[in-house]
Amino acid sequence: MSWVKDVIDTTRDLASDTIALRKIKRSLLTQCQLNGKLLSEFYKNRKGMAELRKQQIASRLDVNELEAALNCGVPFGLISRKKVTEKKLEKYRWNAKSLEGNDLETLLEKVYLMAAYLQKDFDNPDINLNNRLVNLYKYNSMLIELLR
Repeated sequence: MSWVKDVIDTTRDLASDTIALRKIKRSLLTQCQLNGKLLSEFYKNRKGMAELRKQQIASRLDVNELEAALNCGVPFGLISRKKVTEKKLEKYRWNAKSLEGNDLETLLEKVYLMAAYLQKDFDNPDINLNNRLVNLYKYNSMLIELLR
């Protein structure tokens, strides 16, 4: 009878791991979508947007879930095995070859670093905030694609 208990315990552990991975994926997706809302407002109106509004958007980006996932050693391959492909880039009509081939972990780390940097140094006159926000918008959009 103990082997039955072992099978049941193993099944429960796998089920709870699956649930935990779904929760992690959902929290990452939710945070990326929230940042995406801010970034899409910028992307649509970037030509006429005031510099102060760009700085406000950059300062309001949220990265705590991204940071937690990167720091706790989540098995990203179990969350999503997708990679950025040329077909995905064509969907957005982007010529962003630097994104091609990135997996979830790589893209997550890049988005985290870009957003965290902008949060800390958004008012630096030496950076081109417009270009940084455009790039972050593209990377974040691809991250959402990989998490769906």
